Amino acid sequence: MCNFNEFYRLLGINPSELAGRSIGVYVGASSQETFQACRSSIPDVTRFDLIGASACMFANRLSYALDIRGPSFILDTYCSSSLLALHTAVMAIRSGECEGAIVAGINLLLNPLLTLQIHVAGALSEDGKCKAFDAAGMSMRMRNSIEFPLIPSSLGHV
Repeated sequence: MCNFNEFYRLLGINPSELAGRSIGVYVGASSQETFQACRSSIPDVTRFDLIGASACMFANRLSYALDIRGPSFILDTYCSSSLLALHTAVMAIRSGECEGAIVAGINLLLNPLLTLQIHVAGALSEDGKCKAFDAAGMSMRMRNSIEFPLIPSSLGHV
């Protein structure tokens, strides 16, 4: 597994060349498992607990680390969060709001409770395969995932 900088270098993009540019960061993320998993007990509270675990900071920390100046926020529409992040990024590029975008989809399963709740509701796929819009309603497959595509402005004008 490679980190963010290695990922973009593999694509021939030097992350430092993005600094100061109008690049948006759109992150699709739902649930608050990160915050719940990272919060400290009262004796162990640090100044980093709130900003390190809050979902609202996923996009902003990336913008700060890369020194980019475009829009930066998360979208939470549960299962469609990543798709909405991609749509929002393309629309921002087309409107001239930014010259390019980093779109991330994040799903970290840090606590078994959410998966158990979805299982009890009867929404998990019994065979582990995702079947979107399946007539039987057995469509979900839970997994950990983080994706970071970069969308250049040329793709926003298709």
